[in-house]
Amino acid sequence: MKRILCFGDSNTWGYRSDGQGRFDIPSTWPGILANNLEGRATIEIDGLCGRTTCIPDPVEGEHLNGAAYLLPCLLAQSPLDLVILKLGCNDQKSRFNMSGLDIAQSVARLVKIILNSGVNRGENPKVLVIQPAPIKLRSFAETFKGAPERAQGMTEAFTREMAALEVELINEGDYVQSSEVDGIHLELDAHATMGEVVTKKVNAMLF
Repeated sequence: MKRILCFGDSNTWGYRSDGQGRFDIPSTWPGILANNLEGRATIEIDGLCGRTTCIPDPVEGEHLNGAAYLLPCLLAQSPLDLVILKLGCNDQKSRFNMSGLDIAQSVARLVKIILNSGVNRGENPKVLVIQPAPIKLRSFAETFKGAPERAQGMTEAFTREMAALEVELINEGDYVQSSEVDGIHLELDAHATMGEVVTKKVNAMLF
């Protein structure tokens, strides 16, 4: 039985764009992945609302720094055959002033933590990175003010950084859009699409 960790933010947790809590896990992209791989893989979901790649959030808390928690999480969930890393949305908040290149390089930093973790008796899990879909300025417009402009070049940067590390990459924006309600979260139809897209990629990587 393969073991897969999904490490991400609110779009891995399953946050509803109307702010009314969480979608049922089986309806989210990691839940759909788990159902599709039932009997072949165990899926561990570690999604934290507001999580950044490597920034202690001065407003919402230092605990949101993904880099600070990633290695302990890997060790706690080991052994792992694959880590699916889906971060970079919250880094686009205006208070961080991160460019598309900054975010891609921050995700690359997390990939390096995974690739040097040695959590499988000295061996490392495979990595699949999901670049988040572009943000729309809707109900979170003030928090993410200027994000579309700062994100210029993000796709090229993600492609270049992940190719250099020889890890797999899915550009979420090639398949779905962020919610028209809040501009940053996935609606159920987008979760359904991404669940199938990720399943196809995982099948190619592990089976």
